[in-house]
Amino acid sequence: MTDTAPRITAFDTYVVAVAPGINWTFLRLRTDAGVHGWGECTLEGKDLSVLAAVDELCRSLVGGPVPAPALAWSRFFRMAAWKGPALFSAMSGIDHALWDIAGKLAGLPVSTMLGGPVRDRLHLYTWAGGSAETPTEQRRIVRAAHETYGYTHFKLAPLTGYYTLDPAHKRLAVDRVEAVVEALPPEGKVAVEGHGRLLPAAAVDLAQSLTDYPLAFLEDFVNTDDEAALKALRSRTTAPLAAGEKRYHRWNVWPLLRDNLVDYLLVDLCHAGGITECVRIAALAETVGVGMVPHNPNGPIGMAATLHVAGAAPAVLAAESVHTRFPLMAALTASPVEVVDGHISVPTGPGLGVELDVEALESHRGIPADFPFTPDAAIPGGRL
Repeated sequence: MTDTAPRITAFDTYVVAVAPGINWTFLRLRTDAGVHGWGECTLEGKDLSVLAAVDELCRSLVGGPVPAPALAWSRFFRMAAWKGPALFSAMSGIDHALWDIAGKLAGLPVSTMLGGPVRDRLHLYTWAGGSAETPTEQRRIVRAAHETYGYTHFKLAPLTGYYTLDPAHKRLAVDRVEAVVEALPPEGKVAVEGHGRLLPAAAVDLAQSLTDYPLAFLEDFVNTDDEAALKALRSRTTAPLAAGEKRYHRWNVWPLLRDNLVDYLLVDLCHAGGITECVRIAALAETVGVGMVPHNPNGPIGMAATLHVAGAAPAVLAAESVHTRFPLMAALTASPVEVVDGHISVPTGPGLGVELDVEALESHRGIPADFPFTPDAAIPGGRL
């Protein structure tokens, strides 16, 4: 590293309000070379934790030369005695920003620097709602998103309880899935999100009730930290299974792939070590014949990072999006989100190809969210 190499001079963080209790967290790394890099380190419900981790890691970079993304990643990983999702989300944001700087200095898009392009656009699915919307409202959401953006694939979270499902809760969940299916275009599919709520017996019961619908996948129907529960579900359903948004590096992901527990891997570019690590994870997934469909309810930097990995990694088949958040994304970047026929183009500008508007970040500034814990609330359950 020569004395004339660019150096990191400062960093800034921005918390942007998205919805009640939901924020996006962005990082800007500044250099003395006339360029800066943007990263996103959104960690839902843990804003203060990730901001502290970002501060700890970035202070170690200020004043030093801009490191290669893989070098910074390795140093952070190997030198951290204590690891967890806040650390890896902070590492993800820094990794995005370092790739953005490297691409800007080279005058190349990140996907090209990673060896792409293998594709110039990516298939997206979007949300049809959760347990708050009625089946009628979910049908409306699906038809409107298909008409406006050409979406064909949708996800919903239909569960209202935890652990088990009584007949009424089960019927409501199935009715919500059926409502979305009724509104799908002929080529459409539905993904059903379980948020890790169910015990294996209830998960199997619900999965078997959904088998005849056009399923993209069942996601996190059991606690996906519990690999025995995943194995139990895997052995008793033919539905495609997906998991991985709560796994945040390749060693953490590997058991899902090694033991054939999933058909689709849903790592998140803002949690799983950023671009550097997710390219490695995509290669692992391809090795065992698993498609990668990144979890991505995040902001414009998380979307851009996801698209650049997709532009270089054949195993990335599609990605999540939340079309109702596109107006906010457009406000932060001063450009519309262009989804056509359910696809979005891989950015072609230098670096990540996305620039955030600092004034817009300030005008949409959010307050770090409290953890959504209500001590006097009962956990609704079903019965055997």
